Amino acid sequence: SKSILVKDLDNCNVYLHGDYKSVHILDITNSTIFFTEPILGPVHMTNCRKSTFDIPFCQQLRIHDSDDVKIKIHVISGPIIETCSAIKFYQKDFPPNKSDNDENFGPNLYWDVKDFNWLKNSVKSPNFEVFTCEEMQLQDHEYKAGEHSKLSNLTNDQDHYDSLSSDDEL
Repeated sequence: SKSILVKDLDNCNVYLHGDYKSVHILDITNSTIFFTEPILGPVHMTNCRKSTFDIPFCQQLRIHDSDDVKIKIHVISGPIIETCSAIKFYQKDFPPNKSDNDENFGPNLYWDVKDFNWLKNSVKSPNFEVFTCEEMQLQDHEYKAGEHSKLSNLTNDQDHYDSLSSDDEL
């Protein structure tokens, strides 16, 4: 096992294969980072924007100074955020086909988020949201339906343009 630093990425899709005992993620924008193996220690993220992270498993997750981030994760201690906004946590159970023999990974506490900038214990922080697997699938379906609708509108616009240009002089 080794540690890894992922730093200074913009508009990238990255797949990381390997065993890591810790991960540090710094200055990531408009990117997707996908880990293929469980991380057997902590993940620290700082200054991430408009990005998606897929982490099969980690023991701890800390996020600082980040916004508009989506995280699919199985984490055995509640994630911690500080100076963050629009962070979305999605349930990702590890291993995917869990059996009674896989209990050593522990329960997924992706939903037990602690916002260190939010002191109102009786009111949920507005800086994050949590989603189950079912809610994530519903959002994906709605997104794909919206993209299909946009493509249909573009096709209709092109058909309209083609009919104008074939009948009329431009």
